[in-house]
Amino acid sequence: MSDVLYRNCPSCGSSWRGDLIPETSREFYGGSTHFSRLVGIYSRERDRTVAWQCPDCGEKFDRNDPRLDDPDDTIDESLGDA
Repeated sequence: MSDVLYRNCPSCGSSWRGDLIPETSREFYGGSTHFSRLVGIYSRERDRTVAWQCPDCGEKFDRNDPRLDDPDDTIDESLGDA
């Protein structure tokens, strides 16, 4: 599921890949190379993230939305690892 944090929005196509995480801090972020721009919608009642929201178009996606697990080329590869 962490792959979803770096995909492109299924609605507007904008990239959810954020800024580069400094190498010295990556261990605190599970080894990820970039932050995510994706907004998590949290439920206190359920004590978990229940949905995701695109920061550009505002579209909300249920955490189990099949469009977020689509194995298509929806991951933004244009930025590489830098």
